[in-house]
Amino acid sequence: MSTQYSVRNNPRANNYNMKLLANSELRPLTVHQVHEQITFLNRYGSIYLWSNLIGATFFAVLSLVAEAESVLLIGIWYVAILAINALRWMIDLEFKPTHSYASYQLDSMLSRYVMYTTLINTLWGATGLLLFSSEIGVQATHAVLLAVILMATLPLLMISRHYMYIQIAILLVPIILSLSIVGEVGQSALAVALLLI
Repeated sequence: MSTQYSVRNNPRANNYNMKLLANSELRPLTVHQVHEQITFLNRYGSIYLWSNLIGATFFAVLSLVAEAESVLLIGIWYVAILAINALRWMIDLEFKPTHSYASYQLDSMLSRYVMYTTLINTLWGATGLLLFSSEIGVQATHAVLLAVILMATLPLLMISRHYMYIQIAILLVPIILSLSIVGEVGQSALAVALLLI
């Protein structure tokens, strides 16, 4: 038991275990591995929550200043982001890393993590189409903000690379399309920069 405890609290062992978990796409995961994945996500839950709340508030204010006629749409989007982030935060509060869970409980928590993260990122991605500004400065800020939200989503890579690729597409494809349609040099450069992420 002391060996297990020392491995769990060893940062090098934890990093090695996270790399193994990220590369276990083809192998079925053990209950312990799923528990470790959720523990890892749980550690970054507050970073994810606060980055989304601060980012959403900043984007809502920026959008209201740039496009004052979209108040209702911005308000609905903002409330939806806050609500889904609160639901995702509930999983963090529900999970106790020292508690033993049955396999079905862990699978349920992991599925909810992925579902809520996908919903949040879908709402963020939708801003690239629905709340796309005509001003280049707002577009650049919007693109940087989506890149920051993408960075906050990176711990999801520990669950599956496939899930992460889906999150990248959901977040960035709409704004890349909107920037490409404008066709100006500045917007095209922003679209290329986002593609390189």
